[in-house]
Amino acid sequence: MATALPIIAAVAAGVQAAGTIASGMSVNAQAKNQAAQLEQNAGQARATSQRQAIQEQRQAGLAQSRGQAVAASSGAGASDPTVETIQDNIAGQGEYNSLAQLYSGEERARGLETDAADARLQGKQAQTSSYFKAGSTILSAGSSLYSKYASASDDTSGSLPWLKGVRNGSLTPNSSATYGWG
Repeated sequence: MATALPIIAAVAAGVQAAGTIASGMSVNAQAKNQAAQLEQNAGQARATSQRQAIQEQRQAGLAQSRGQAVAASSGAGASDPTVETIQDNIAGQGEYNSLAQLYSGEERARGLETDAADARLQGKQAQTSSYFKAGSTILSAGSSLYSKYASASDDTSGSLPWLKGVRNGSLTPNSSATYGWG
């Protein structure tokens, strides 16, 4: 049983490391999905602003048409300088409103795309961090096992035969040891 404890501890460290990596990969996948949704929202923001810009131009056209009708019904001519100035102002305001809608939509879209890039970066960082945490878990477990069982390498009873010679600097396994397999 004493021989199995270090093996169980090593396997547990491996499982914990694998879980850490899987968690990092999951966070990265979620970040990629979030980024894709943000990019889709950016496209929708652009499309919405384009529709709003078209609506602004339409409203300006209707206002100009109404202005023409009112000018004609009042007896003023369509080429009257005051009527032309009003028509030009309406057209200018319509163009301004249309461009403002496009600008607003573009700014919303760029903000969403920046958020998407940030989400991707955070996902990659989480995945990379999981690799380091997993490595740290394995190294920590190895260090703990060595600290706990290294004194047993001087043990002549054979309870931990694979550690014999580790303390004196030899990295070759004890070939005369029996490991309990076969």
